[in-house]
Amino acid sequence: MVAHVIAGSHLFRVQPEPQRSGSDPIAESIENAPAEASFDAKRRAVLAVLDLDPEAATVTGRVGDGYATADLFARLLMLTDAQILDVIAVAMGESLEAGSMVVEAVGLHLGVDMAALWQPDAAFFELIRDKTIVNALLADIGGEAVASANAGEKVEAQRQLIGDFIDGSNGRPKTVWLPRWMAFPPANCTNRGGFRTVSHDLRDGTRVPGFPAPPSDRRACRARSDGGRWRSRRARCARTGDGHGTCHGRPYSGIERGRRAGARCVRRGRSSDHIGRDA
Repeated sequence: MVAHVIAGSHLFRVQPEPQRSGSDPIAESIENAPAEASFDAKRRAVLAVLDLDPEAATVTGRVGDGYATADLFARLLMLTDAQILDVIAVAMGESLEAGSMVVEAVGLHLGVDMAALWQPDAAFFELIRDKTIVNALLADIGGEAVASANAGEKVEAQRQLIGDFIDGSNGRPKTVWLPRWMAFPPANCTNRGGFRTVSHDLRDGTRVPGFPAPPSDRRACRARSDGGRWRSRRARCARTGDGHGTCHGRPYSGIERGRRAGARCVRRGRSSDHIGRDA
């Protein structure tokens, strides 16, 4: 199985998560993230153990011809159980779908501390353009008094205040802070809701602890032609009244956790970039 996951065959292939982003600043933010650097170090170690190209971008995503898969299988037989587990961990980490409910389930099960792995940066703040949300974030990091005093300020000014708390600049105490929706388990920052991972409480999974049950009305979310006016599945569900800016709990605007940071919603032939929480 491990040999097929990595080397593939004519019947078996695993693709690495593409980590698509909506802009160059977001792509740069992902590339320079401490967690990404830490994972890449693990990847390099696995490539060395498997005697593969040390400069390869990924461990998975190869197209096997049978011989390569067999060679890798022979190599794996020489490794210890601990080394095999390291290989599996990297292969699974590369191919885990960003923004999926599996990410939420695994993060919740492992008790991942996102604050230790990621902190808001310039690319993140550029995505925050809603005044209600930015004021809620300011209240979360600086307190209700600070948020109330600056509620009338522009979004840019409030974003700067949040940055001051994170950096400990301009007389603000340095604060280790994480937006509520980035934590495991996530939470909304306003009463508007909009985050699917909050709408489906992963702690109430009915099959595997920490794993969510699928929504009962998924068929209502099927893509459907509507004269070209509503081409987005999320936009159609929003129009038919399924939650505030959501498609059965999945936001078409707002911020989602994961690695991709851009989502596009096309309506009436016009394109509009929305904030994605896959960053």
